[in-house]
Amino acid sequence: MARRGVIARHVAHGQRERGPPMPDPESSEATEQRQLRMTHLRRQLHHRCIVCGSSNGLGLQLDFVAQPDGSVSARLGCPGFLEGYPDTLHGGIIAAVLDGAMTNCLFAHGRVAVTGELSVRFRHPVVTNRPATVRAWIEDSFPILHLMAAELRQDDQVMARATGKFMEPHQTEPATRTEGVPDRGCAADARIDPRRDGV
Repeated sequence: MARRGVIARHVAHGQRERGPPMPDPESSEATEQRQLRMTHLRRQLHHRCIVCGSSNGLGLQLDFVAQPDGSVSARLGCPGFLEGYPDTLHGGIIAAVLDGAMTNCLFAHGRVAVTGELSVRFRHPVVTNRPATVRAWIEDSFPILHLMAAELRQDDQVMARATGKFMEPHQTEPATRTEGVPDRGCAADARIDPRRDGV
């Protein structure tokens, strides 16, 4: 109970800001399995997503990559047609990209969840027509609640940071929700069986 209270206070007041997890050497097979999981769930459930959907010709089509530390990352070109103020990436686009990164991180860990709460801190303007990188990771997990974090960097500087609460739906399909095993940063990471799940 005390642990939940500490986490609740952290999320409610936003006092603590942690960066992405430190690299933790692990087998390349584990990272590859997370990549397969993420790709499978994205194709199954998010193929028309405005952020990462490969079937959405008008979307950003970000290609997220699973990292050895359990996070995911993607490169964003910041094209000029997404600007708000002149030469500045629109804040709504930044929020959508950070949210999409957190969703893909959950996919990598075999979890399907929807955004319940999203908080974005805009630190510096993101310049258009200059590449940026988005990265997301799991701060903590409970049976159906996941506390997520993400950041957008440009020129090696954190330009925006987000935290989010993601809730798993009450009903999920067997192919998208499997029995889990512990993994770094996620108490409910799931194994995926390529033969069973059609990866």
